[in-house]
Amino acid sequence: MMNVLIYCKPSLEGRAFHNSAHWIWLGNQLAKAFLSEGHTVSICVNSHQMERWYKLKEPLLDQIENKYVVDFPSDITRGRFTLDHFLAASGPSTNITAPQEFLNAAIGDARFDCVISVCDRGILPRAVFADAMHFSFVESPFTRPPYPRLWALDSTGIDRSDVFHTGTANRFLNEITNAEIEGARHFAEDTSQKLRRRQLSELSLGRLKSKNILVALQKEGVSALDTYTPYPSQLDFLLDVLETIPRDVGAVVTEHPQYPVIEKSAFLYLRENYPNLLYYPKWMSVEGISQNLLSIVDAAVVQTSTVGIQASLIFGKPAVCLAPESRVGPFVPCHDIRALRDLTSIPVLSEDDRYRLLAFQLFRYSYTDEAAFQNGQLVQDVARAVASGDPEAIYTEDFSSRGQALLGSLVRVENTSSKPRAFDKLIHLPGAPIALIETYMAQQEKAKAPAKKPVQEKAPVKIKPGRDTLKWKVLYALEAALPPVIVKPSEKLLKRFKVI
Repeated sequence: MMNVLIYCKPSLEGRAFHNSAHWIWLGNQLAKAFLSEGHTVSICVNSHQMERWYKLKEPLLDQIENKYVVDFPSDITRGRFTLDHFLAASGPSTNITAPQEFLNAAIGDARFDCVISVCDRGILPRAVFADAMHFSFVESPFTRPPYPRLWALDSTGIDRSDVFHTGTANRFLNEITNAEIEGARHFAEDTSQKLRRRQLSELSLGRLKSKNILVALQKEGVSALDTYTPYPSQLDFLLDVLETIPRDVGAVVTEHPQYPVIEKSAFLYLRENYPNLLYYPKWMSVEGISQNLLSIVDAAVVQTSTVGIQASLIFGKPAVCLAPESRVGPFVPCHDIRALRDLTSIPVLSEDDRYRLLAFQLFRYSYTDEAAFQNGQLVQDVARAVASGDPEAIYTEDFSSRGQALLGSLVRVENTSSKPRAFDKLIHLPGAPIALIETYMAQQEKAKAPAKKPVQEKAPVKIKPGRDTLKWKVLYALEAALPPVIVKPSEKLLKRFKVI
C-alpha cells in the first residue's frame, strides 16, 4: 500500500482566493479514491482550505492520516499574496529557498511514496519530497458539455513543465495505435457535430462578416494566465487583436462564463471605434459559450484558454496562441499575432499530428470522473507507476479500458440540457460587470412579466340604410354600451309597439 500526500495548493493567489474551494473539492475526491483502495492518505492545505474541507459533505477527516495546515506569510514573495504567481513563473535558476524551508518546517520529516499536486506544477513539493513520485492533477481541455468532464494526470507538471513542453509525450505519440487514432477522429467528429447544433440566433441574422475570428477573453488575476500572457490586462489583449485584424474581419468576442472582465464604459468605446466587434451580453448565460461559437468562426486567437486546443484538435481550424509556454502552446503551431492580418495564412496541425495529440489526450493522459474518482482506475495506474519506479508508466495503459470509459461518459452527457444559466447563479466580481448587463437584465425581467391581454375593441355597429333616425341612433348607442341579453329583447319590444 502507498503513503500518499494530496497537496491542495496552499500557496497564495491574490485575486483568486475562491479557487481554494475548488482545489479542496478535488483534493477530497482524490483522497476518497485512494482511501477506497486501501492506501494511506495525508493532505496539505492552508487554514482557509481546512475550514472549507470541514464543510464538505464527506470530509473523511477521521480517515486521513495527517492534516498539514500550511499558511505561507503574505510577504514571503516581493508582491504580497503572489506566492502562487512566483512559483508558476519559476525556472531552474529561481531561488525558492524561503517557501521551501517554510513548507519543510511545517511538515517536518514526513516521507511519502507519492505526491499528487492539485492544479499545481508541484514546484515546492517536488523540492521538499525529492524521494517521492510526483504527479500533477488538473482539468483537461475538455470539461463542459457536450464534452464529458475529463481530468489530466501529468508526471512532470502543468503548463510550461507538462509532458508536452518537456517532450515526455513525444515517445508515446509515436506509439499511438490506429484504434486510438480512429477513436480520436470519432470523438472530434461527434462533439463538433453536437456543437454545430448549438449555434446562437444572434449570429444567424446576418451579423457575421464574411470572415470571423473568435477572441476568447479570460479571468484576470490567476497565475495560470498572468504568468504566461504578454498582456497586462484582457482589454490590452483585445485592443491588440482589434488593431491587428482587417476591419472586414469580425471579432467574435467571448468572456469567461463566470468572470467577465470588460466593463461597460470600455465596451461602449470599443463598439464605437471597432464596428467589426461582435459581442452580445446574453452570451454570458450560455454554458461554454466559446466552444459553442467555434463552429461558425474561421479561426481563434487565445492566450491560455483551452478553447485554442479545441479549435486545433476538435475542429482542425487555424488558431493563434499568444502565450506559447502555457498548456495551449504545444497544440497550436502559430504564436505570432501578425498572422491575424491574413487568416488564411495561419498554419494548422497536419491531420496525423492532430489526431495523435488528441488520442494521447483522451486515451493516455486523461480520466473521466468515474475513472478518476469512482472505479479506482487512476489510483491503480499511480500504484503501478510507483511499484515500477517509472512515473511514465501511467501513459502505457491499454486503449480499450480508457476508450470504454470515455464512451460511457459521452453517453451520459448526451442528453445534457443546454438551458441558459440564471444570472444569479453566476459570479460577478465588483468592478467587472458584464457589458450592458443592466439592459439585458431589464429585458429578462420584461420577458418574465405576465403578458397583458390586449383590450378587444368592439366592432362598430353597422347602420342599415334608412335607420339614421334619432330613435335608431339611440338604440344603436344602447347596443354598443349594453350586453346583447338586454338590448335584443328591448329591440323586439320596441318593434312590437311600432316605436321603431
